[in-house]
Amino acid sequence: MALRTVEICCDYRDLRTRAKVERLVSAFAQTIEPDGKIFGDPQITGGAAYLYDKLVCGLMDAHQFADQRKALDALTHTTKSVLRHLPGGR
Repeated sequence: MALRTVEICCDYRDLRTRAKVERLVSAFAQTIEPDGKIFGDPQITGGAAYLYDKLVCGLMDAHQFADQRKALDALTHTTKSVLRHLPGGR
């Protein structure tokens, strides 16, 4: 259901949409810090797991629907930066 909703709401075949997704992924990738600063203080943010889940969903959608290969690189860096902020993190 959700997948179909994404397909209806966003026409990733449109070149303008693909370009916008590419700009968003590129801009986000520049903000990823190795220490995971984006995930912040769990008392304020509610914990890293929720935010990480949303970032994974967005980056995977960018890769799958808009063919943004850079999204997988951004996901790799995001995953490395969140690990210490997750329960049992190192």
